[in-house]
Amino acid sequence: MEFLTNNGDGINRTGCWFWEMFHNLDLSVDTNKDNIELYKAKIQRFVDRQYEPSGHGGLFPIRDVKYLNRPIDATKEELWVQMQAYLMENWYF
Repeated sequence: MEFLTNNGDGINRTGCWFWEMFHNLDLSVDTNKDNIELYKAKIQRFVDRQYEPSGHGGLFPIRDVKYLNRPIDATKEELWVQMQAYLMENWYF
């Protein structure tokens, strides 16, 4: 994402993108060891593409699923397409 959104200002936003995706997976910084299984389940949901067709629960949730003038089901789209829709919707890319 950084290479697509870099505007030549020399600022590396990789960490920002990491935390944004971390948040999109509905994870939180929590040191409570009781939540480890919950975190594993959320990550496994992403890996297995069991998130919502809108991408909620995945890395790139989108509100308008008509990206590219066609409806998209994020569970069936490549991550690249999901990321493009997310950037277009949230970062006016």
